[in-house]
Amino acid sequence: MIYLLLLIGFAVGLYLIIKKKKLDIGFVVPIPDSFCYDQCKKYGYVNFWITSDKKQIIIYAPNCTGGSGEMCRVPPEFQKHILKNNLKIGKIVQLNKNDCIVKLSND
Repeated sequence: MIYLLLLIGFAVGLYLIIKKKKLDIGFVVPIPDSFCYDQCKKYGYVNFWITSDKKQIIIYAPNCTGGSGEMCRVPPEFQKHILKNNLKIGKIVQLNKNDCIVKLSND
């Protein structure tokens, strides 16, 4: 069920803004529990991890270590955009009780 919500959130929330050489990708990320919510704040940064084989990108709540605070796994169709454009910075631009909008950028 949560993966279905993730896919719907990504599909509905994806947007692309191209300005000069800057590329941003933003999408809706569900907040799975109160622990993750407590770690998030508007304009705070999220952590994301790309596996060594580049088959998965996992977004984590801020200030989480050792695998705790996993918020979602980025669906493969969006991973291509992230990897192709070398997006490395993830920022929460809107925070709601059950989800947030995360913007990934290359600057």
